[in-house]
Amino acid sequence: MKKIRSRTGTALFAVIMLICLYYMNDGYFDTIIAKTRAFYVSTVIAVVTCFVMDVIASAKGLKREEHGRNPVLRAMLAFFMSYLISALICGNTESAFTGDVGWNVGIIAYFCGLLMYLVMKDLGTDTDLAAVVLSTGSIPFFLLAAMHGAGVDLFSLHADLLKDEQFNYISTAGNIDVYAGIVSLFVPVIAAFYLKTGKTWLLTSIFAAGMGLSFAGVDSGYIGIFGGLAVLFIMGCNRRSPLVYMNRVVMTLSGSFVAAEFIQQVNGGIFPPAKYISFFMNKYYLALILLCITVVIELALVLHDRDFALSPWIMLLLVMAVIALAILFFVHGVDKSERFGNSRLLIWQKAVQVYSDGGVREKLFGIGPSMFGAYSRGVEIGGRNVANCHSEILEHLVCGGVVTLACYIAIAAAVVWKVYRARRVSPFFFGLAGYFFQAQINNPQNMLLPFVCIFLAFI
Repeated sequence: MKKIRSRTGTALFAVIMLICLYYMNDGYFDTIIAKTRAFYVSTVIAVVTCFVMDVIASAKGLKREEHGRNPVLRAMLAFFMSYLISALICGNTESAFTGDVGWNVGIIAYFCGLLMYLVMKDLGTDTDLAAVVLSTGSIPFFLLAAMHGAGVDLFSLHADLLKDEQFNYISTAGNIDVYAGIVSLFVPVIAAFYLKTGKTWLLTSIFAAGMGLSFAGVDSGYIGIFGGLAVLFIMGCNRRSPLVYMNRVVMTLSGSFVAAEFIQQVNGGIFPPAKYISFFMNKYYLALILLCITVVIELALVLHDRDFALSPWIMLLLVMAVIALAILFFVHGVDKSERFGNSRLLIWQKAVQVYSDGGVREKLFGIGPSMFGAYSRGVEIGGRNVANCHSEILEHLVCGGVVTLACYIAIAAAVVWKVYRARRVSPFFFGLAGYFFQAQINNPQNMLLPFVCIFLAFI
């Protein structure tokens, strides 16, 4: 029965992934509504599946498997209860439940995420098989993004958009920030599975994802992917994983960036290089330089020592050097313009102000889930009022208060503690790491939330 439940969990994950990734409604115009609907439908399917499996087990006289203490679940329950209290006392309970002031990430969404976690945890899915499902099922999604960025609108999803909106939406994710969240979640998982198995076909998905990200040009996506990979490579070096596999992942990504940049150079009618990271990569040929370096490393390793493993301390120093350069880049950008990062500095200042202006109740439990848009008048991007804090830490602090933020941090801490104590690390941990890095300059969204909760169940 345990094997049947595991296979059922894998099949359920495949269904949920297909629904959440590919369901659309009237093209891009109802993306948030469409992905919220996909999330709710997926949750219903998950709960019904779990109920059916429990009925079958009960009919066979089998007892439910005990999972023991679960600090991650406790932290998630505390997080949900804190937000529930926030919703009940915020003064606009209906909007706090639906999240309609923001991107529909209200109490209902967080409750569905909790249910998704409980179902997938109960079914006990085989994470290696789930990684195969994720790697194969996401290839069409990433290929669509790469084609859209290159000017091939396969299903005419851009046809009815205004010209100045066409570069804000990509693939069936819709919003480019949501796409950045997906690549941050998925690419580190695929890379971790590649390091474990050495299966070359996995690099196909990474290449397509990288091209799509380069066209979309969202900084949070770069931060998420390389943050997740940094954690993977440091832990991989500590476990003496061959450097050649890590190098091939970076070589594949840098090659995908170069391919996208080449298309942008020769075709002016496609997604132009975005500001900041994509712009500087194009201007200084950073992706091409990185590609050349990784090709040289590849040749050296193949010709001399394919099993060479780098010291984790050297890898840590390399990561710290890259982080230092990124910080310098950020500080330079902030000094240069208050509109740096698509006005994120202004948004963060407004978020801090909203929190500071609140009373004791707001400081403890916030203004209500996804309610920042009701307090952000005067802060606009592209003529539209900003509905999110563009940083999950700030979002949970402002909307859920210090109690909810503490629970959010407790979830991350519980995950790290669980991985620290485990002998075998799930590939999905690295996806969560990538997501956490990108989330600090991005928004919660109902296409991302189900995957985050499922990944939490897979570690």
